[in-house]
Amino acid sequence: NHLPKFIFTPVDKRDFLRLLKEADGILDTAEDVAVLMDMRKTKTPEGIKTELQDIMEKALETVNTLSKAMDMVNIMLETSFGGRTREEIKRVIHKIHKLEHESDLIEKKISKHLFNLKDLDPISLIHLLKITDRLGCIADHAENAADMIRAMLAK
Repeated sequence: NHLPKFIFTPVDKRDFLRLLKEADGILDTAEDVAVLMDMRKTKTPEGIKTELQDIMEKALETVNTLSKAMDMVNIMLETSFGGRTREEIKRVIHKIHKLEHESDLIEKKISKHLFNLKDLDPISLIHLLKITDRLGCIADHAENAADMIRAMLAK
């Protein structure tokens, strides 16, 4: 925000700041997950352990794919927004959307599974639901960041 207005940048400054905000949101949300996991020692039901591992891996895959897209943007900036790199970034952004959707499906599956458990106390249910929600939000932030990259490409 403190860059002088006369400095030229290859992308709109507002779009770039929104991209940074979403990237920061990934880190903030990952921190939220760590804090939630440390807040309470909840016994995780057996069937849920695998599903939580799945959503965590999907969130990581989404963020790693976003990292590739951001690396490609850097290359594209060096080549003046042209050539093959633009199409490659679009393909990676499409993959990020797909991964985020898969994350949403896993999140819904976990939530349904948790609500159908008869022997889970309400506090544990809420705790596991919040962890699941925050893991899903990591992929959401990655998708939002990818959308900002797409907006920068469109201009």
